[in-house]
Amino acid sequence: MDNSAALFESCELGASALTPYPSPNERGEVVEQKKGTVPVSGKGGQSPFSPEVWCHETACVEQPSMIGPGTRIGPYAHVMAGATVGSGCRIGRNVVIAPTAVVGDNVSIGHNVVVEDGVVLEEGVVCAPGVVFATLGMSRGLSQSSGNVQQPNVGGEAAVGEKGTVSLPTAKRIVVRRRASLGTNATILDGVTVHIYAVIGTGAVVASDVPSYAVMIGVPARQEKWLCSCTKGKLNLDPRFSLSAMCPACRLKYRLTSTGAEEYSPEEERRRRKADLYSLERRYVESITPRNR
Repeated sequence: MDNSAALFESCELGASALTPYPSPNERGEVVEQKKGTVPVSGKGGQSPFSPEVWCHETACVEQPSMIGPGTRIGPYAHVMAGATVGSGCRIGRNVVIAPTAVVGDNVSIGHNVVVEDGVVLEEGVVCAPGVVFATLGMSRGLSQSSGNVQQPNVGGEAAVGEKGTVSLPTAKRIVVRRRASLGTNATILDGVTVHIYAVIGTGAVVASDVPSYAVMIGVPARQEKWLCSCTKGKLNLDPRFSLSAMCPACRLKYRLTSTGAEEYSPEEERRRRKADLYSLERRYVESITPRNR
């Protein structure tokens, strides 16, 4: 099996470990009416815990929080007040979702992951077990939700004058864009954006933005190759030699952009260029045509 495909598969397998939680019909320890309330769309306010959201009896869901229908929350997970979780998500064992975190639709989060304040996981993201989001708030014990964003330490015999100010830099957001996959025990540092369909290998430490469709491995993470969205074909893209490529497995076409690779159709590209040329010609004609006064 290709190494990059194996990396992607390891992400999927790691997250799938949380999938088969028994439903209330299969095991009696699941509580259908759980303490607390969950906003249900279309009902204009708070209602008892929605049967559309499956929650293990040991999980804690604080209010107010937004949880979409079809989401499954595993044992000992903790969704803090103010968090947003989309529909169709799978939340694993011991997962913590902080108050200002945003989890999109159909996201899978493996066991023992803390989704810190300011982290955004877009639609279809896969987080394998043990992924670490190393935000400023995590490393310094800060909490944006509690207002304690400025808690500097002042050493012995130091003096701060009247009306003096000592502050820390504000934490940056970590954004994982749609369909990206984070491998087991991968670490994403503060301020990093992982673009669409990127794959982060097991144990990798990501310190800078990751291009779309890139496969990253190692410490610090480095790009190994480009991988098609079908996960079966390597893309022979190189800014020095080849700005476009075709997946050998599914025949999708790609080209390099400022944020990585993107899918494109040569036919659409020709139509776009023809439209641009027509627009330029029209502007030129208008510029040389005398206007009636």
